Amino acid sequence: MKNSMPIVAGIALALAVPAAFAQSGSAPPMNEQQQVEQTQQELQNRANEHAAMPVPFDQLDVKKAGYLSKDDAKNDAWLSRNFRMCDTDKNDQVSRAEYTACTAKAHKPSKMDKMEE
Repeated sequence: MKNSMPIVAGIALALAVPAAFAQSGSAPPMNEQQQVEQTQQELQNRANEHAAMPVPFDQLDVKKAGYLSKDDAKNDAWLSRNFRMCDTDKNDQVSRAEYTACTAKAHKPSKMDKMEE
């Protein structure tokens, strides 16, 4: 009886593995063109996320108020996504100092960027 335990465990494992793969429900494989398009989109998304230079504060402060409102932030995708993080004093305005500090932190070169130079 002791010798049959490894056999039973082996049979259970052999039956469970194919069932696990059958239930994966993954999407059908992509053709070559779809893979190319997906890769291009991923590269574009990364480039947009890590833009080399932030938009100058004065370009965004079109009303020359000395701060950026949420309405001003609509002109810049990065600032729109990061407005709350940049507004460190939580007054619904991003001052020049807040913007400078926030963009410097977000756009500092990564180790990979430094290696490429």
